[in-house]
Amino acid sequence: GAGAVAVTRAYYHAPISEFLRTSASEIIGELTRNHPQELLQQQTQSWLFQIDHLHRVLPDQIGGHIFFEFQIPRVGKRADVILGLEGTVLVIEYKRDSKKHERADIVQVTDYALDLKNFHGGSHHAPIVPILVATGAPSRPIELTEYSDRVFHPILSNDETLPAILGTVRERVQGAPLDVNSWMES
Repeated sequence: GAGAVAVTRAYYHAPISEFLRTSASEIIGELTRNHPQELLQQQTQSWLFQIDHLHRVLPDQIGGHIFFEFQIPRVGKRADVILGLEGTVLVIEYKRDSKKHERADIVQVTDYALDLKNFHGGSHHAPIVPILVATGAPSRPIELTEYSDRVFHPILSNDETLPAILGTVRERVQGAPLDVNSWMES
């Protein structure tokens, strides 16, 4: 590569002529050396936490489908978890160890819900419920407020209140059953 640069803007960079003369294994070696392993570790830990949490809070008999890292149309970002429950789409964003529901995080999960509603064909007619799980935040009352487009006001959760929120949503929010495959592909 092009010598040591203080800030790694790219994990590998080189003039094309040099790139063309460099073996794949050397390039892979440089990519690997420059990849922030702690980021990878952190992402793995986040997934493990989310999986463990959802294993604990989702009722055994619950129907529906779960998606991790679902690509949100238009913004190109990925939602942590999406639950398709009996016709309702829940967009769940985790903020691990967060002691409060930060405004930016509320906006983020709301944007994901709106982008699904407006740019994802399978979600046009489905009720969409954004949920922010700030694990260390205080409990809040569950308020289900639906806008005219069937996108709900974001629900603020912590790691203890999610089961009650899921129960309330399943009880009170009705949508036409989702065909998971066509929803996913739309």
